[in-house]
Amino acid sequence: CSIVPSSANDIRSHYQEAVTLETGAASTYSTARVSFITPRHIRTARCLCEGAECTVFSKLCVGNPCPEGMECVEDPTHTKFSCVCSDEKSGQCSEGQALTFSGNGYARYRLMENENKEEMNLSLRLRTFSDHATIMYAKGTDYSILEIVNGRLQYKFDCGSGPGVVSVHSPLVSDGEWHSVSLEVDGNYARLVLDGVHAASGKAPGNLRTLNLDTSVFFGGRGSRSVVGSGGRMGRSLPVTGGLRGCLEAIVLNGRDLPLRQQTRGTHGVLEELVEAAPGCSLPPPAPACTSNPCSNGGTCTELPNG
Repeated sequence: CSIVPSSANDIRSHYQEAVTLETGAASTYSTARVSFITPRHIRTARCLCEGAECTVFSKLCVGNPCPEGMECVEDPTHTKFSCVCSDEKSGQCSEGQALTFSGNGYARYRLMENENKEEMNLSLRLRTFSDHATIMYAKGTDYSILEIVNGRLQYKFDCGSGPGVVSVHSPLVSDGEWHSVSLEVDGNYARLVLDGVHAASGKAPGNLRTLNLDTSVFFGGRGSRSVVGSGGRMGRSLPVTGGLRGCLEAIVLNGRDLPLRQQTRGTHGVLEELVEAAPGCSLPPPAPACTSNPCSNGGTCTELPNG
């Protein structure tokens, strides 16, 4: 008998094989050139591991294929794995595919529907240290902007009768943790919800209820090119803040996922342009407050202990 390794899908165990001869029984094998007699035998195998369960060596989690902050854990069959967020990193883990924006880039989508609607529903997850950043914007003759202002979430929109502003004044979103954001627009009314708990709502002035927007929508920043409104008219001036320095994931617009890879075509939109954005979430630490030299008249900037 001998110990022989067996392998399947890179899972290895050890067992012992035995060959048992049958007493008084023989088999004859003949060919045109040779013939021989061999005793009949039985081949059996026995697991050598304790409890008949051998240690398994698997490469499924080598290199940690999970998003940043999550740990790779194999299931008991060692044929698949799942990504688990540890207790120490709760709030910092990505739930799936994500995009990291440099602060000078954006993702531009072309929506498959170009009709102007009175209703819009948007949800996404966000992680950033930016105090001022554009999360989403679209424009035509009107505009629709989701942004961060002074570390807080804000939505600005204009249906043609003047701007409306909805701000969530509670927690900061610029804390480097993952936050969920949902936006509901119904005509000139908008409701913004942060982390499913903190909500704000408001209206744009006037009676116009339709946002006349181009088929392009930007996330993480805005492009430098002009976007022409419907009918070939140039849109009104678009008040946006700077590009996002952080991560976005799970972008769902009007009930349909927007793809985060250019090779993937969604049923609702196509990712046509990706500028200075990379797959995954790799969030750099916040820049020191004095980096931009905010003091004037010869003043010296000194960072406070709380940043």
